[in-house]
Amino acid sequence: MVSDTFWLAPPEQSLALLSRLLAAHDIPQLWAEAAPACEARTQLLEARLAAKLDAMGELGAQMRQDMRPGLLDRLRDLWHLLTGGMRSDDAADGGEADLFAFRMSLAETLPTGELPVSADALFAETGRLREAIGARITRERQAAPQQIRIPAAALAFMENPVWSADEEQLAEIATITAYWPPMAGKPALALAEQQQDAGLPVELRLLAHDAAGHAAFMAVIRQAGGAVQAQAA
Repeated sequence: MVSDTFWLAPPEQSLALLSRLLAAHDIPQLWAEAAPACEARTQLLEARLAAKLDAMGELGAQMRQDMRPGLLDRLRDLWHLLTGGMRSDDAADGGEADLFAFRMSLAETLPTGELPVSADALFAETGRLREAIGARITRERQAAPQQIRIPAAALAFMENPVWSADEEQLAEIATITAYWPPMAGKPALALAEQQQDAGLPVELRLLAHDAAGHAAFMAVIRQAGGAVQAQAA
């Protein structure tokens, strides 16, 4: 499958950073390594959006004026990532804490509604890439990944149009395909595969949190009746 017709950008661009990400000893170091790739992805998404808006003529021009974030906003968002991670406003106000202090898109397909491939071919491709990334993390950590098990009954809320903060946490946990707990002072890492809705892109994400985040993460899983266990061979 040709990468420039399947992926938003060739995954190699992000995967080239993986060794440095895996060597990071804390969340700020992860963000420092990831920042250039995150900015490049933002620019790529903006360019793709601009092309789509241009094709819409006057309507697209009006939407561009109403929707496109300014450079100052983007620089402020990037600075926020580098200095404070992905902490939400709710967490800052004493509400529900974010379980992950770091999130990075490692690879993202084009919108699946635009791809002339079957769902089986799509997920075989994302699965191969996910397994390759997981193998690299396992080699670096010298530890097999763990798997998250959440009872189906605890995820029944996903059929509802609106979710609570606790439900949003569980929904994100349900996308995790492999998890490596904190080890030797390094943050915990998780690999997740997400698709917000049919026809939208499929994204492979690297998530991370520190020991305190790991404890909160485990508490949410236990409260839902779930478990963390060795991944099946």
